[in-house]
Amino acid sequence: MVVMRSALETEVVDSVLNACNLDLESDAVMDASPQIFDLLTNSENKRRIVKLNLGRAKQLDEQGERRRAVPYYKRTCQLGLKLFEQHPDTVEHVLTVNRSRNAAESLGGPFVAEYGAGLQRLIDTQRPSIATWVANYYLGYLSTRHRGLSADPKAHFEAMLAQLDDDFMVAAVNEADPQERSEIEMLIGHACLATGDYARAKLQYGYVVDSTSGSQNTDSGIAGLYIAYAESWEAAQDPAVGIAAFESFLASDKKGPEHTAEALFELSRLYERTGNHTASRRKLDQIVQEYPDTKAAGRAQKRIRQLEPPPMPQHPIPPEYVEVP
Repeated sequence: MVVMRSALETEVVDSVLNACNLDLESDAVMDASPQIFDLLTNSENKRRIVKLNLGRAKQLDEQGERRRAVPYYKRTCQLGLKLFEQHPDTVEHVLTVNRSRNAAESLGGPFVAEYGAGLQRLIDTQRPSIATWVANYYLGYLSTRHRGLSADPKAHFEAMLAQLDDDFMVAAVNEADPQERSEIEMLIGHACLATGDYARAKLQYGYVVDSTSGSQNTDSGIAGLYIAYAESWEAAQDPAVGIAAFESFLASDKKGPEHTAEALFELSRLYERTGNHTASRRKLDQIVQEYPDTKAAGRAQKRIRQLEPPPMPQHPIPPEYVEVP
């Protein structure tokens, strides 16, 4: 019976989605989404309602109709929080909270604080779950971008990461399907970066790259991995540490052309700082020759031109020194 009801719910939601796609200007259809949400029991269908409202808000915003977009942003936040409360064990909350967080930041100012307070209430009142852990992550994330949400964002992330040692969290993460697990591993990597645990961040991002080959998360994992290597040397402020970090990144099999070229460019700068101008120039040449279509290639070519010695001045030969045949 539960399966049949979920299937029927999906048909209802599909009908609403189709109606919206046919008439995106129909505010009457969109305004009914909270009532539809309350009638549903399937968390996946509820998540689609949240996604639909954020899509509508962004569409109106892009059309310059900010005032009409605001209610949809607010509804995205409200329904997202409600979904957490009703289905705390749904791993897909990673995507939902990201959408509702996106909506809160689009509204800005006091509404971010209101949304953060909503996340905190969930964390305080719900038993530990994937939902509360993800809510904790995004509360910390918002705290790093908006003052007043947390007195110490780093301590917030450290406490959140400590939860992963609980048997429940380990089991919940391990039981998730590969796509959902990669989303959680990505957030763990982000949290590790925030606390300065670069070694663990590299491991987390490495898992994302390995488990999501060819997907959008693969690129995000590579980007996170690159940042982890970059920030590890910036924290040390030692060029030798930086050289070792970027050389390690280049030696790994978890990289794409853009980040490979960026790593080579950073290595060129670091080698130049240590006085190894030959190695520095070699990295620049490698970028231009092997990765000509990357963003770093243009900077490498510009730097090569700066390193070229200026041309010798051409002085005209006085007439008295010109031989006449």
